[in-house]
Amino acid sequence: MSWRTWVNAIDSTITSNLAIVPVANGFISAFASDPTHLVVDVLGYFALSEIGELRDAIRVWEQCRELQTINSDGSIEKRWEMLQRMVSRNIRRMQYTPMLLWERTPRRQPRLRFRSVPKTLLAALWVQFAMAVEGDRQYHQCDQCGLWFEVAGERRVGANEKREGAKFCSNACRFRAYRHRQNEARELHAEGKSLKEVAGQLGSDVKTVTGWIRRKEK
Repeated sequence: MSWRTWVNAIDSTITSNLAIVPVANGFISAFASDPTHLVVDVLGYFALSEIGELRDAIRVWEQCRELQTINSDGSIEKRWEMLQRMVSRNIRRMQYTPMLLWERTPRRQPRLRFRSVPKTLLAALWVQFAMAVEGDRQYHQCDQCGLWFEVAGERRVGANEKREGAKFCSNACRFRAYRHRQNEARELHAEGKSLKEVAGQLGSDVKTVTGWIRRKEK
């Protein structure tokens, strides 16, 4: 056993190894040089004494499977079960503070909401990930500014949410992209391209492009 361990499986056979590894913030790291599957079972741990020294005796757990990247049937259901266990396990490890907070939204009177507030950034990230999984949340990149934004996916679209297929993160980006397309149409037309060619290059139609150019001429 060692604090760091290397496992070589040149013949691609199932290879097991036992190691004592340090834990950082409740996590261990595993790295693979080639595509592989990994199964991690935790057998126990060493506790610190009252003065902070490492005790010699190991505290044995009932064998706990922390990670398994391959399933017996490889089904989608099994993969979701693995994801559910991973997220739930990490959320339980984090610290949260129950609080009663004001919720203020546009066009609605402020109201009190009971919330569990994460104490660390890592705890907040695990909660955000769990909410994304639970709510079938999806993210797209804004065509104008490049920022990622949330879209509703299969859920009902709320007041502040973007519909599936939205290309822009905000109205400001949508307007900037629209103005940019207008200016690009005028520049292409000034270079001698026909209205049909400009419309085809910009993915628009002749009537719309004609309106952009005539508006500038006025």
